[in-house]
Amino acid sequence: MTGISYGAAVAAIASYDLKIYLDHQNLKREFIVYTFGEPRIGNKEFTEDFSKQNLTIFRLVNQADPFPHLPPRCKITVQRYFHPGHEIFIKSMEKSSRSQLNILTCEGDGTTCSLNQFTDKYHLSQHL
Repeated sequence: MTGISYGAAVAAIASYDLKIYLDHQNLKREFIVYTFGEPRIGNKEFTEDFSKQNLTIFRLVNQADPFPHLPPRCKITVQRYFHPGHEIFIKSMEKSSRSQLNILTCEGDGTTCSLNQFTDKYHLSQHL
């Protein structure tokens, strides 16, 4: 399954729902989900349960893309949202050589990836 932007959120949630449904039907299946620019999709309990479902999810995040940082994670809100799965964070792409990417990988909302790479240079064009 795959998706981009809000479609990425739908793909992730649909894979979770489908996995649970198939498990209840004793139809064990392995899923791999790739998302691009996925916003945060659930609270801590949801993302922890998501991880227990044996779903493999890879989220590709571009450094200047604002959508993976929505809804915002701030300590003053009652509800905090998180990402499940593995993040592949594209920190930069050299214009001289498109084949060389500067990437980081982490689990969930790990502090070594996009969560820790805040920039004031978010731009909608980086989401497209």
